[in-house]
Amino acid sequence: MKKALFSFCLTVLSLFPAASLMAGGIDNNTNWSIEYIRTFNRNAATDGADIVLYNPAGTTRYSDGLYANGSGHYVSKQYTNRIDGTDKNSNEPSVIPGLFAIYKKGRWAISGGYSIHSGGGVCDFQEGSQTTGKLGYAMMNPLLGLGGPGLVSGQRIKAESYYKGYTLGTAYQISDIVSLSLGVRYIDAHREARISTTLTNSGGVNSQNAAFEENAAGWGGIFGLNISPADPVNIGIRYETGVDLDFKQSVSQDSLGLIPFIGRAFGVTHGGVVSRDLPAILGLGASYQMTPRVRMESNLTWYFNRNADWQGKEDKVNDGFDLGLMLEYKFNEKWLASVGYLYTRTGMEPEDMTPEAPELDAHTIGAGFAYRPATGLTLNFGVGNAFYPSDSFTYSPAAGISDKVAYKKNNFIIGFGFEYKLM
Repeated sequence: MKKALFSFCLTVLSLFPAASLMAGGIDNNTNWSIEYIRTFNRNAATDGADIVLYNPAGTTRYSDGLYANGSGHYVSKQYTNRIDGTDKNSNEPSVIPGLFAIYKKGRWAISGGYSIHSGGGVCDFQEGSQTTGKLGYAMMNPLLGLGGPGLVSGQRIKAESYYKGYTLGTAYQISDIVSLSLGVRYIDAHREARISTTLTNSGGVNSQNAAFEENAAGWGGIFGLNISPADPVNIGIRYETGVDLDFKQSVSQDSLGLIPFIGRAFGVTHGGVVSRDLPAILGLGASYQMTPRVRMESNLTWYFNRNADWQGKEDKVNDGFDLGLMLEYKFNEKWLASVGYLYTRTGMEPEDMTPEAPELDAHTIGAGFAYRPATGLTLNFGVGNAFYPSDSFTYSPAAGISDKVAYKKNNFIIGFGFEYKLM
């Protein structure tokens, strides 16, 4: 029976998705640059090298030359699992980098970019979460041979996830109106988690611990189209293929010493493989220069969750989307300011969410400014907040037992960046 308990523990751990750090898809992140944080709408932009990821075909709208862009933003994360009125919290922050480059010559542009495309940090529930609560109920089951009912204490779960993305692409301007782009992306994904819980009863103290890590890598393609039918209008279209990711498991801690005996029936083996593809994305954007000083942009980003291979879990979700609007005001040749709004629908029910980073719907607001202190140099500052309406469900681990579980989140973001024309 102890074999079953530890298998349950590992199974719970292995099913952690790479929950999106902030507004975005269930797995996909789109907060790749500081320009995005100050606008939350970049699918039709042509004014920053971060468009390598957001509007790659728009890179042909740049003047000839070599451009480098770098940024980082700090995310303060407040995650809460409220279980029957008791809050379990994680407050671990994250830092998200972004590096981009464009070389433009004539009708051609070559570009590259690096950022985090899923996951994006650490969560640490030092007093446990809904996951450790499930394990606690399992430990108190007399059939497991661990002494039966008692007091579950000492719960803790710590998880980390980063999907590093390396993008390389090229774009060609067919005419004054139309540009096309083609790119490839390599995803290097890493996930790890540690979980522990203790049962104290008349039989003494029983502590169970497990830790694992998973690593995967895969390739995807990016196709872009930029249309400029008139001077005030620009339209950006981007399609990213899904990325096949087969995570290889490695167990680094096993308090029961049963790893060699855990069979395929439980879906977890030391050295086993778990599939969790990164879904495809369609990004649409329209920019309108309302006046010489005022620009408006609207975006729709669609996440094809149901087409990804999540070992059947894709059947429990719907496709998700982001819908946004941005206004930008240019004071003079040196200063401009922007404000943006984004609504995110993840397409997931609360009972299927990751307790440690629940994939809640969100309303996100961002603002900031760009400053050009010298020719060829632009500095960016952005700040934002993602507001997540709480969601809840009832968990019934056994007959006559039920918990009301509510998930709450809030993310505050602040960051800086620069762009410099090297030649």
